[in-house]
Amino acid sequence: MPAFGATLGVEERWDAINYVRARSAAQAARDMGPRVEPGRAWLVAPDFAYAVGPTPARTLREYRGRRIVLLTLYTLPGSRPRLAQLADLYGAVAALGVEVIAVPTDAASDALRRLGAAPRILFPVVTEGAADVVAAYRMLAAAAHVELLIDRQGYIRAISRGDGRADAEPNALLAEVQELNAERVLAPAPEEHVH
Repeated sequence: MPAFGATLGVEERWDAINYVRARSAAQAARDMGPRVEPGRAWLVAPDFAYAVGPTPARTLREYRGRRIVLLTLYTLPGSRPRLAQLADLYGAVAALGVEVIAVPTDAASDALRRLGAAPRILFPVVTEGAADVVAAYRMLAAAAHVELLIDRQGYIRAISRGDGRADAEPNALLAEVQELNAERVLAPAPEEHVH
């Protein structure tokens, strides 16, 4: 990008290139559905930092090689039924190596208070960093309620878009997780930065 050499620094040029790549991936992600396509790991999940209440900040990258992540972007009050269903399923999915991370689409810092005590939600609910997560992942899927299933290598493997109603087939998530658990590692973990 020599024409931008005088106005954009090296990092700014890479930011522009990575933005164009992200837009391309977002376009391709529109065809991704709620079911895992075996052997098709191609869409790297954008990394992000987040905090839950007063706990230290964590990153999505920390789960690579260790756990599958179900990243859930939710909107209240519509997502309440699905969040309750995920709360009921949490023990089963956790036993299969899945962490659920819930992100309020309004990026409310009082997300835990807004959810209330019932149902009892034991998975992380993002209270800091939600705006950045929502901005990045809304490029991939725009709906009131979005669930992205991210494999252990850091690739998005399935995207569910909806309004937050409880899934008519709650065990569908367990089946998709078992599909990922049965799959041998096909792609190496994605690189941190593209330069």
